[in-house]
Amino acid sequence: MNPNILHVGLDVDDTRYHGSAFSRETGEVIDFRCRPTLKGLPQLDKLQRHFRGCSIRLCCEASCIGYCLQRDLLRTRQKLLRQREQLRRDMHALLRRNGLHYKDQTGFKSHWTKSHYAWLQRTIGDLQAACRST
Repeated sequence: MNPNILHVGLDVDDTRYHGSAFSRETGEVIDFRCRPTLKGLPQLDKLQRHFRGCSIRLCCEASCIGYCLQRDLLRTRQKLLRQREQLRRDMHALLRRNGLHYKDQTGFKSHWTKSHYAWLQRTIGDLQAACRST
């Protein structure tokens, strides 16, 4: 075990996460409970502040609830990726309808790269400035 790693085990039930953190460096063990929501996750931030310089390694129980949590996280990630793709298509269509063609104007071949994001920022900034002046 690396002494700079804080090992955290989570047990998940319907109403709470029950956790236990162990620092090999200090031998300290901290038990905690939090809600099974994103609002409960700041407990991990508190642990990281308490054990400065440690990286957290998290392990979750292998029960049906732990698997449900993982499945929910994967489903949410997939949904967000689909929404991102739809927003990209909508933005691309809006730009083209307004005569803003990234590939034609820049000669670059790929959308959604650093250079494309920079072009979007410049273009949107120019449009905002033009709107303010009229």
